[in-house]
Amino acid sequence: MYFNSKNWIIILIFIVSVAFVITNGCSSKLGLDENTVYVASINLYNAGQPLSSSAKINVGDHYIVEARPLNKNTEVISNTSVAFKASDEETLKILNTYSSDNSSFAIVKGEKTGTAEIIAQSGSISKYIQFGVGNSGNIGNIAYIKFNNASSDPLLVGTSREYSADYIDTTGATKEASLVWTLPNETYAKIANRAANKATVTGVSTGEVTLFVRDAANTVAAGVLIKVN
Repeated sequence: MYFNSKNWIIILIFIVSVAFVITNGCSSKLGLDENTVYVASINLYNAGQPLSSSAKINVGDHYIVEARPLNKNTEVISNTSVAFKASDEETLKILNTYSSDNSSFAIVKGEKTGTAEIIAQSGSISKYIQFGVGNSGNIGNIAYIKFNNASSDPLLVGTSREYSADYIDTTGATKEASLVWTLPNETYAKIANRAANKATVTGVSTGEVTLFVRDAANTVAAGVLIKVN
């Protein structure tokens, strides 16, 4: 086949046009993919002390897991949450989740002896935190939150009860700390009043809900089950 100069010019223009479309049409998608590679940055806290990725806890203990979604440049991705789930909820249970300062948090409790993992998911990347749950009831030299009046008596609909708690430091002494009181939902009860170490809870409808208290630094937490009749 014979190609004159005019044909070669047309073919060259066609090739350049295709190359331009491919380059510009795909580059933005490739760039988007690179910028949305999330990595969950994991911190595990017990009374303010960061723990290793393999933690030993006791039945009944509460721990706080913090995760931050980061991009490939380890920059925090704002307004992006991290989802948590437990590999075995009979051994390790997630009691509550919340967000604060671009971090996602999970309050975790040891339910029975064994080994389980907390899985933190953000984007396409998952992180696994292994917990070994033991049966030692000794709190040891760690700080914790202690409920002063964690009653198992049901709360009647329309009535209120005041709960109080203290932050106990590593020496066993009560330490002044700003505490945060929360309920996962207000279907069965609502918090009528909050103070530094007190909260008044009012029964709304028949059911069960857990009242959580944590320190403002997100390092230690505790919970009490409220039954509403």
